Amino acid sequence: MTHKRKKIYRNLFVGVITSGIAIYWLLGFVQKDELIAQISNVNLWHLGAAFALTCVSYLLRAYRWPFFFKYNQPNFFVSYRCLILGFFANNVLPARLGEFVRAHIGGRATKQSRSYVLATIFGERLADGLMISLLVAVLFFTMPSSEIYEESKALLFVVYAFALAAVLTVLMVIFRKVAFAILAMISARISSKAVHYACERIRRLIEGLEPILHPQTLIKISLLSFLIWSVELCVYWCVTLAFANPLSLSELSLFLAAVNFSSLVPAAPGGVGVIEALSTIALVHIGVKKEVALSMVTFQHLIQYIAVGIPGMLFSLRNRHSYDTSLSEEAEPQVDTA
Repeated sequence: MTHKRKKIYRNLFVGVITSGIAIYWLLGFVQKDELIAQISNVNLWHLGAAFALTCVSYLLRAYRWPFFFKYNQPNFFVSYRCLILGFFANNVLPARLGEFVRAHIGGRATKQSRSYVLATIFGERLADGLMISLLVAVLFFTMPSSEIYEESKALLFVVYAFALAAVLTVLMVIFRKVAFAILAMISARISSKAVHYACERIRRLIEGLEPILHPQTLIKISLLSFLIWSVELCVYWCVTLAFANPLSLSELSLFLAAVNFSSLVPAAPGGVGVIEALSTIALVHIGVKKEVALSMVTFQHLIQYIAVGIPGMLFSLRNRHSYDTSLSEEAEPQVDTA
């Protein structure tokens, strides 16, 4: 067993343990009879609307992704297929391997290196994180209660992290010639295949981020990101209506941020358990009944699974060879000669 595979299995083990602890805690945190009652009385029409809007958000993501490419942009169908396969793989594989699956399939479709495609995915994630962070920042101007203020202060650390990442990313791309010179010097002085491989991949990563500095491209990405997360906010609103517990705009923003930022915590594939636990705590802190909070978070998570799972399974069956190859090649980076 290679070191890479051992690391994947170790991450999977840690993630499953973390999710198991979170689920065990949740089962003791809520009243099971009350939880069943909340689920039994859910409004299916509102859940259906939430599902439809979730599908729209993924279509918008697929439309946005090509703008992160400097050349050989994927068409809409290829973009949607790669994006769905990536999210689907993240829900069933450990250590967020879905990003590498998407990079591999996207690289083959656009005839570009996986490192370059991975850079576009990183840029996409950065744009999403910054837009969510903006929603969290809005809490400080529209907060209806001190409880929301205290809860948003905890999320502010994540906001700062994404802001810092954005600044560092922009500086790295602006001064890329300096970065390239440093990488070339390191590669020349250290005679090691691993070092040469790492330097080349970092170079391609920086090159893949160049499009975000073009004003017109940046405006398009920003507007589409705002539209995507506005649709997502409507998804959360529909979920709250389904449980007859509508929230204010500030509270919805907190709900959305808690779910998405909690997915960054190492957990079982798809963040099962951890997302439910952390997001439920966030909603309870702003006055939502714990059984209602858990029900809303669970169904929102389930909607995401279904919206990605159905097309993801269909695409994965059609791309089984590419899917398997991507995992094996990423596990052995030295065979990547792209």
